[in-house]
Amino acid sequence: MALKVREILNEYEIEEILTEYLGAFDSMLQIIDTDDGEKVRVVIFDKYDHSWINGTIEREYSMDKTNFKFIRLNSPNKFKDYWFKTDKTSKNELMNEYIEQGMVGIPFVIFSKDEDIITIKRQFMFNFDFITPTNDKLKSILACMVRGM
Repeated sequence: MALKVREILNEYEIEEILTEYLGAFDSMLQIIDTDDGEKVRVVIFDKYDHSWINGTIEREYSMDKTNFKFIRLNSPNKFKDYWFKTDKTSKNELMNEYIEQGMVGIPFVIFSKDEDIITIKRQFMFNFDFITPTNDKLKSILACMVRGM
Protein backbone atom coordinates (compact mmCIF):
# COMPACT_ATOMS: atom_id res chain seq x y z
CA MET A 1 0.00 0.00 0.00
CA ALA A 2 1.39 3.46 -0.81
CA LEU A 3 0.49 6.93 0.39
CA LYS A 4 1.44 10.14 -1.44
CA VAL A 5 2.52 12.86 1.01
CA ARG A 6 2.42 16.53 -0.05
CA GLU A 7 3.83 17.97 3.19
CA ILE A 8 7.46 17.60 4.14
CA LEU A 9 7.33 15.07 6.96
CA ASN A 10 9.94 12.64 8.09
CA GLU A 11 9.32 8.90 8.30
CA TYR A 12 8.63 8.95 12.04
CA GLU A 13 6.01 11.73 11.78
CA ILE A 14 4.24 9.85 9.00
CA GLU A 15 4.36 6.57 10.92
CA GLU A 16 2.93 8.33 14.00
CA ILE A 17 0.02 9.68 11.95
CA LEU A 18 -0.66 6.30 10.35
CA THR A 19 -0.47 4.53 13.71
CA GLU A 20 -2.86 7.02 15.28
CA TYR A 21 -5.51 6.59 12.60
CA LEU A 22 -4.97 3.08 11.27
CA GLY A 23 -3.29 1.04 14.02
CA ALA A 24 0.23 -0.37 14.20
CA PHE A 25 2.18 -0.15 10.96
CA ASP A 26 5.69 -0.77 9.78
CA SER A 27 6.69 1.83 7.19
CA MET A 28 9.47 2.77 4.82
CA LEU A 29 9.92 6.25 3.33
CA GLN A 30 11.02 6.52 -0.29
CA ILE A 31 11.52 9.40 -2.70
CA ILE A 32 10.41 8.55 -6.23
CA ASP A 33 10.23 10.37 -9.58
CA THR A 34 6.80 10.80 -11.14
CA ASP A 35 5.99 10.78 -14.86
CA ASP A 36 5.98 14.59 -14.96
CA GLY A 37 9.49 14.81 -13.45
CA GLU A 38 8.34 15.81 -9.96
CA LYS A 39 10.06 14.16 -6.99
CA VAL A 40 7.54 12.80 -4.50
CA ARG A 41 7.96 11.43 -1.00
CA VAL A 42 6.06 8.15 -0.71
CA VAL A 43 5.49 5.98 2.33
CA ILE A 44 5.26 2.24 1.80
CA PHE A 45 3.75 0.54 4.83
CA ASP A 46 2.51 -2.86 5.98
CA LYS A 47 0.36 -3.61 8.98
CA TYR A 48 2.13 -5.80 11.51
CA ASP A 49 0.94 -8.01 14.31
CA HIS A 50 2.02 -7.65 17.94
CA SER A 51 0.83 -11.13 18.94
CA TRP A 52 4.23 -12.75 18.38
CA ILE A 53 6.43 -14.00 21.16
CA ASN A 54 10.08 -14.86 20.49
CA GLY A 55 9.53 -14.62 16.74
CA THR A 56 6.58 -17.02 16.55
CA ILE A 57 2.97 -16.03 16.05
CA GLU A 58 0.47 -17.82 18.22
CA ARG A 59 -3.09 -17.67 16.91
CA GLU A 60 -6.26 -18.82 18.57
CA TYR A 61 -8.55 -20.45 16.05
CA SER A 62 -12.28 -20.48 16.42
CA MET A 63 -12.44 -23.08 13.65
CA ASP A 64 -12.78 -26.77 14.34
CA LYS A 65 -13.65 -29.93 12.40
CA THR A 66 -17.18 -28.63 11.71
CA ASN A 67 -15.66 -25.93 9.49
CA PHE A 68 -14.33 -28.42 6.92
CA LYS A 69 -16.25 -30.72 4.61
CA PHE A 70 -14.56 -33.84 3.24
CA ILE A 71 -14.92 -33.91 -0.54
CA ARG A 72 -12.51 -36.50 -1.97
CA LEU A 73 -9.64 -38.88 -1.44
CA ASN A 74 -6.84 -38.89 -3.97
CA SER A 75 -4.57 -41.92 -3.91
CA PRO A 76 -1.83 -41.42 -6.51
CA ASN A 77 0.98 -43.95 -6.09
CA LYS A 78 -0.65 -45.27 -2.90
CA PHE A 79 -0.38 -41.88 -1.11
CA LYS A 80 -3.58 -40.85 0.62
CA ASP A 81 -4.46 -37.18 0.19
CA TYR A 82 -7.69 -36.10 1.87
CA TRP A 83 -9.27 -32.96 0.35
CA PHE A 84 -11.49 -30.74 2.50
CA LYS A 85 -13.60 -27.79 1.41
CA THR A 86 -13.44 -24.74 3.68
CA ASP A 87 -16.49 -22.92 5.00
CA LYS A 88 -16.78 -19.18 5.66
CA THR A 89 -15.16 -19.30 9.12
CA SER A 90 -12.18 -21.46 8.17
CA LYS A 91 -11.69 -19.60 4.88
CA ASN A 92 -11.56 -16.22 6.66
CA GLU A 93 -9.18 -17.40 9.40
CA LEU A 94 -6.82 -19.06 6.95
CA MET A 95 -6.92 -16.04 4.62
CA ASN A 96 -5.94 -13.77 7.50
CA GLU A 97 -2.93 -15.95 8.18
CA TYR A 98 -1.77 -16.79 4.64
CA ILE A 99 -2.94 -13.77 2.63
CA GLU A 100 -0.98 -12.59 -0.40
CA GLN A 101 -1.67 -9.65 -2.68
CA GLY A 102 -4.46 -10.44 -5.14
CA MET A 103 -5.68 -13.49 -3.25
CA VAL A 104 -9.45 -14.06 -3.40
CA GLY A 105 -9.85 -17.12 -1.20
CA ILE A 106 -8.78 -20.46 0.20
CA PRO A 107 -11.20 -23.03 -1.21
CA PHE A 108 -9.45 -26.26 -0.11
CA VAL A 109 -7.05 -27.72 2.41
CA ILE A 110 -5.42 -31.10 1.87
CA PHE A 111 -4.11 -33.52 4.49
CA SER A 112 -1.57 -36.09 3.33
CA LYS A 113 -1.84 -39.00 5.74
CA ASP A 114 1.31 -40.81 4.61
CA GLU A 115 3.52 -37.73 4.60
CA ASP A 116 1.81 -36.13 7.62
CA ILE A 117 1.65 -32.66 6.05
CA ILE A 118 -1.05 -30.17 5.19
CA THR A 119 -1.36 -28.23 1.96
CA ILE A 120 -3.46 -25.12 1.41
CA LYS A 121 -4.80 -24.13 -1.99
CA ARG A 122 -4.83 -20.34 -2.37
CA GLN A 123 -7.04 -18.94 -5.12
CA PHE A 124 -6.03 -15.77 -6.96
CA MET A 125 -7.97 -13.84 -9.61
CA PHE A 126 -6.53 -15.75 -12.59
CA ASN A 127 -4.54 -18.60 -11.03
CA PHE A 128 -3.88 -20.54 -7.84
CA ASP A 129 -1.03 -21.98 -5.82
CA PHE A 130 -0.45 -24.61 -3.14
CA ILE A 131 1.53 -23.93 0.02
CA THR A 132 2.65 -26.37 2.71
CA PRO A 133 2.76 -24.39 5.95
CA THR A 134 3.76 -25.67 9.36
CA ASN A 135 0.46 -25.27 11.20
CA ASP A 136 0.10 -27.87 13.94
CA LYS A 137 -3.37 -26.72 15.00
CA LEU A 138 -4.82 -27.09 11.49
CA LYS A 139 -2.98 -30.41 11.02
CA SER A 140 -4.46 -31.78 14.25
CA ILE A 141 -7.98 -30.76 13.18
CA LEU A 142 -7.64 -32.50 9.81
CA ALA A 143 -5.85 -35.57 11.25
CA CYS A 144 -8.68 -35.99 13.77
CA MET A 145 -11.21 -35.91 10.93
CA VAL A 146 -9.24 -38.49 8.92
CA ARG A 147 -8.94 -40.82 11.92
CA GLY A 148 -12.72 -40.61 12.36
CA MET A 149 -13.38 -41.86 8.82
